[in-house]
Amino acid sequence: MEFPLRRHDGVFHWFLTRVNPLRDSEGSIIRWVGINTDIDDRRQHARTLERLSEIGRTISADLEVKSVLQAVTDAATELSGAQFGAFFYNVVDDGEAYMLYTISGGAKEHFTAPQVSSRSRPRSDRTGDPLGTLTDRARGLGRAAS
Repeated sequence: MEFPLRRHDGVFHWFLTRVNPLRDSEGSIIRWVGINTDIDDRRQHARTLERLSEIGRTISADLEVKSVLQAVTDAATELSGAQFGAFFYNVVDDGEAYMLYTISGGAKEHFTAPQVSSRSRPRSDRTGDPLGTLTDRARGLGRAAS
């Protein structure tokens, strides 16, 4: 039987429980012997594989780029445990800009990407985010969506 139990640290995890009766010489149950095995990681791995399989079916069945990228953005956001996720692309006109194409976990109208001059490229911020100031704007999105 599988069900969630509270671990020693107070966190609920899924456990596989197996029990067997211990019987006396007449066949009466004198006690139960069992074991609980933490299977939380295994269940999470199975959910991840299931979700990736769904995305694979979506990608192979849908020819519309926007819906495929939205499905991938949603899945990546869900699988990473992120509050939100986004897919950007570059646009070069008078300057260079990152255009928001899909977003998951927030409203698109709450998010705008900064313009980047054609002479400079965004550098990584202290978190390693290659989009630089987008990190701060994204943090604002999380607050706006709440």
